[in-house]
Amino acid sequence: MRFSRTRTAWIVAGLCLLTSSVAWAQMPQLFEDFGVGARDSGMGNTGVACANDFSAAFYNPAALTRATGLGITFGYKLVAPRLTMKIPGFGDRYFTQYPDTNLTMLGFHWNVVVEKLIDPKWTERFTFGLALAMSDFYKSFTVYYDIDTPYFYRYHDRSLNLLSIYASLGIRITDWFSIGGGLVPAPTDTYTRVLVDSNFTAPAYSYHALQGTVTRSFGKLDAVAGILFRIPVKDVKNYLAIGFTWRDEVSSTDGNGTATDHSTLHFNGQTIDMGDSDTPILTLTGWTPMQVVGGVAWRPIGGLTLTVEELWKRWSRWRNFFIELPDPRFHDTWNTRVGAEYIADTGSCILQTVSSRFGFYRELSPVPNQNGQSNYLDPDKWVITTGFDTAWGFGNLDILRTQLHLGAAFQVHLMDQIHLTNNADPDYPPLRAGGQVYSFTTTLGVRTP
Repeated sequence: MRFSRTRTAWIVAGLCLLTSSVAWAQMPQLFEDFGVGARDSGMGNTGVACANDFSAAFYNPAALTRATGLGITFGYKLVAPRLTMKIPGFGDRYFTQYPDTNLTMLGFHWNVVVEKLIDPKWTERFTFGLALAMSDFYKSFTVYYDIDTPYFYRYHDRSLNLLSIYASLGIRITDWFSIGGGLVPAPTDTYTRVLVDSNFTAPAYSYHALQGTVTRSFGKLDAVAGILFRIPVKDVKNYLAIGFTWRDEVSSTDGNGTATDHSTLHFNGQTIDMGDSDTPILTLTGWTPMQVVGGVAWRPIGGLTLTVEELWKRWSRWRNFFIELPDPRFHDTWNTRVGAEYIADTGSCILQTVSSRFGFYRELSPVPNQNGQSNYLDPDKWVITTGFDTAWGFGNLDILRTQLHLGAAFQVHLMDQIHLTNNADPDYPPLRAGGQVYSFTTTLGVRTP
């Protein structure tokens, strides 16, 4: 049988597609999915109306004005996906295992008061805040783009892999109204040159490709803005607070360029030079939709705080690997989150307060029905959170009036079971997918009044 040049071209094109890769890191928004500090992580990731520490830099910059004095917090966060894919054709066994991610966190807030340098009347209305998390896996994984390969959309390989950082400023306009804003830096300018020498051998032919890639991208800044209404009721212990936050779409391209393939095909003793072909290369380091959050925090009795939030995400703007809207397009989602905290005063000058926290919410997936040509395995989920905090003093030793806080939070994300039978693609077997994602957060911080 003669091996036509047209058929040869199709084979080489297919092999080039298999050897071309797209680096893809799913949602970089660590804070949105797993919380910032121990307090908000234990309260169902709520904070738009109740944040009172560095976490407000993310949840609502205006709420930074509720954070008094100077606070520095160090923390650790573990995210442990335990997702499974069961394919009957493979013995109905667990098909996928995802690695854990370890993060180091830093939190900082400062109510600007430097009496000896600046008149407090000019500074006491301003509060700076910083929330930062550094993963042990900074760059994205490189994966093959194959529409027939199912994967968990928001939890592929590792669920987070960017330097998550929010730097914000809150301004108290009056005792009952504050505004604030912040910035989210995307990765800085990168320049990458890659040379790949690949070979493929089959019984009837062999293939050789020399691939050179140059990618270039630039960093940018995205924004977050918020407002906070504090409405006193009866006295300072019984109050109602209302907050609203807008977060811009966060996305970054770590590399964008062209790969040049020089392919040579060896068949039946003949060598065919296929010449050069260009393949677009895109390296993404994450995407998070634009979102608007509104929430209420209510303190019905001293020490008890109840929160409820409504979160809207504009998923309909998400574009796939090649910066095209998928078909069918993702849909926007509405999610309600609730949380609670109770602070008990011990009456001791050493262990001063003990706080317990709880929260839960239902997160709906933006992915439409997948019994078609695409295979985004992104289920709806239930999230249950809990945590605690202890505040310690130094007895009769007035060491800068500093209070030490030790807190922890635990979350479990329970994925709904997915049952897919993709009749539109005969090569795609029926499957069941689901599982859990666990998160643990612990923080140690100091605060001054």
